Amino acid sequence: MIYDFTPTGLLTRGAAQGLPFAPAAVTAFDDMVFAAGASDGNGKILRLDASTLHISSTRDLDIAPSAMVANFDQTLLFVIGTLDNGLTRIEVRNTDLNPVGGITVGVPMQHPSLTITKNDVLVVGSLPGSASPGAVIAFDMSRPSEPRPLPDLLPDVSGQTGVAQAWFDGTAEGGTLFVNTALPPSLIAVATERKAAGGKLSSLNFDDPAPVPMMANLSSRPCLTGEAIAWFLVASSGKLFLATYDPGSSFKSLDIVSLSETNLKIEGGYDPAYYHDTKVQMNAGLLASSCDMGVILIGNRNSRQVEQFAVNPKANPPTLEKVGQFLLDEAPDRLVMTTSGQHGYAVSARTNTLTRFDAGGGEVTGTETARTLQRLLTEKGFSVGPIDGQVGVRTLDAITRFERSNNVTLDINRDLKRAFETLQAAPAQ
Repeated sequence: MIYDFTPTGLLTRGAAQGLPFAPAAVTAFDDMVFAAGASDGNGKILRLDASTLHISSTRDLDIAPSAMVANFDQTLLFVIGTLDNGLTRIEVRNTDLNPVGGITVGVPMQHPSLTITKNDVLVVGSLPGSASPGAVIAFDMSRPSEPRPLPDLLPDVSGQTGVAQAWFDGTAEGGTLFVNTALPPSLIAVATERKAAGGKLSSLNFDDPAPVPMMANLSSRPCLTGEAIAWFLVASSGKLFLATYDPGSSFKSLDIVSLSETNLKIEGGYDPAYYHDTKVQMNAGLLASSCDMGVILIGNRNSRQVEQFAVNPKANPPTLEKVGQFLLDEAPDRLVMTTSGQHGYAVSARTNTLTRFDAGGGEVTGTETARTLQRLLTEKGFSVGPIDGQVGVRTLDAITRFERSNNVTLDINRDLKRAFETLQAAPAQ
């Protein structure tokens, strides 16, 4: 039942480590962390021990790296970046950082992003700019020593649109590719099954001043191999959405099923930044989650605060619950979560310091009694805002609306048990 849910405790601070470069990409496993960047104009990749964050290995790269992703087995790293001649290249490294293979893309790609599928297809999306149009390109990485380009997965996305990020979900037959277009801002679901490859299934548009207003993490990222959870997260304008889609139906839909507001304190004046040499505005919001979405971090490049949420899968539809908030020494450049949710990482925007946070040690905000009350009200259709275990103005307003709608009285101070029974017996609105 929905009130049986106990979210993971607030993350607590662990080890910290200074990095020798501004990290362009960070990927974390439970026992290892990898960072890639450029030092003195030369590309480098390094490995750190997760428990101590000591740097255990460093290797040079032939590229100035810009993004990195690991395969499903967490045995290979795919690093994309720019060669000295301006072309884009993907380097394949094992977890010892030794080269395994690579492929040079025929055109330059600006601010590329990476996603990997279960059958080792690497999808690369890029933004439009003066050097090149936006694109989505796929590569067969099943033989990492000899990567092979694949046919266009998304012919409907024009070069002027551009792709901010892409994610792959392999739960439906053939899988579904999700593409976050930059202009206009939207999330598009695209079929990858052979008979319908490249077909647009559905889309979710965003009314937001930033051309790239959202980020998303599919719950079926590489760590999941069993039954899929058809959820993903959207962070837009400081709010966190939980959206869902039906991976098994012939009509695939993208629906926002719940919303939780954040309360991050933005420090100083906010001057919207743009991706270099493009007309695409950079999203200041940061989002990271574990695969089961039991630990979700949302932050902002202009705030030292980070808020932690969790998906309550026992609610119908699933809801977002606020776990708490912690303060960083400096505003983060990026946030990273391990797939298991055991560790989170914040990368400093100023000092290039990687700080680890460990799950389960901190207290969950509010009380369990208040969370149960908020869950029941939300389930019955009376929104309380973020489920945070604190009975504030919005929760009291939801109680009043419930009482008027059902012609009952909820005395949460004198008879909480009866109040819960009344809520459970009431019809959903």
